Amino acid sequence: MSSPKLRHFSPEPRYRALMRLWQLHMSASEPDLAQLRQLHQALSNEEAQLYTTHLERCLENLHQRIRDAFSIGMSLQLPLWASIEHNEAIRSWLEELGV
Repeated sequence: MSSPKLRHFSPEPRYRALMRLWQLHMSASEPDLAQLRQLHQALSNEEAQLYTTHLERCLENLHQRIRDAFSIGMSLQLPLWASIEHNEAIRSWLEELGV
């Protein structure tokens, strides 16, 4: 889900732009689940590069995406970078959602 224009950005601005796209799609009256899945994958790929220096923000954004997806009845695949090292945080998020 990386448009040709976004590829020219460095990882940090590209990540912010992808998060804005996620928020834009979530604000639609009927969010496009396929687009959201593609955005989640693109964001997960960016986070795999950024999480070592921006862990808190990456976890916060992942948490937001999980909550957003849950609110529209959609499930997301957890990114490998998060599922390996941050199982406890993810488990508490899921409990918070009642999953």
